[in-house]
Formats: sequence, structure tokens, C-alpha cells
Amino acid sequence: MPLATILIEFKAALTQCEALVVNAHKTDSATGQPFLTPTDKEQVTTAAFLNMFIAWENFLESTISDLMMGQATIGGKAPTKFASPPTRAGAQAMVIGTRPHFDYANHDNVRKFVSLYFNNGYP
Repeated sequence: MPLATILIEFKAALTQCEALVVNAHKTDSATGQPFLTPTDKEQVTTAAFLNMFIAWENFLESTISDLMMGQATIGGKAPTKFASPPTRAGAQAMVIGTRPHFDYANHDNVRKFVSLYFNNGYP
């Protein structure tokens, strides 16, 4: 999948999650009363955040996989890669690896991880 498409899908997921939070906090225009209870609003907001985080993980995994397959960045530069998997499925398996969970919220971990596959962690 082209990296531009991966980025578009990521942005669409974020937009959908943001709209969900906005809708959860709407009030009745006639009474000013919220449609949802505070607990329901919190749950919807938490679920939207988790969906955003999953979208972020998918964005990173898809991007890294496609770059390993030789795609250029959106800016047109192809990174120097240290891995050349034969298929996209192979690239995805390398990205996922054997760990049950990876901490994509920790930028240092992401940098170290990407440095395994690309020269100086570029991009």
C-alpha cells in the first residue's frame, strides 16, 4: 500500500475518534442537558483514545513494513534498509516479531526498534 494511503487512513481514523468524543459531549440544545452521563462520556472518550492509539500502532507497523519492502517515503527518499523481506507479510512478521506487545508510546523504544531495520533509524 502506498505510504500516502497509509497516512490518509491514519488521519481518517483520528478524525473519526475525535468526532466520537465531540458527539459524546454534546448537550440537548433545548435543555442544555448532556445526552450522556459523565461515566458514559468517560468511557466513550477512553475508547476513542484507545482506538487512536491502535491507529498509531497500525500506522507505524504498516509504514515500517512498506519501507522494508523498498517503498520511498512521502518525500520521495528511500531509506537505507538493513532488511529485505521477500513479501509484505514477511515484513509485517518481522515488525511484529515475537513480543506480545510493543510500547509504541515510548519514542526511545521506537527509535531503537527502527534502527534495527534502517540506517540511523531513518525515516
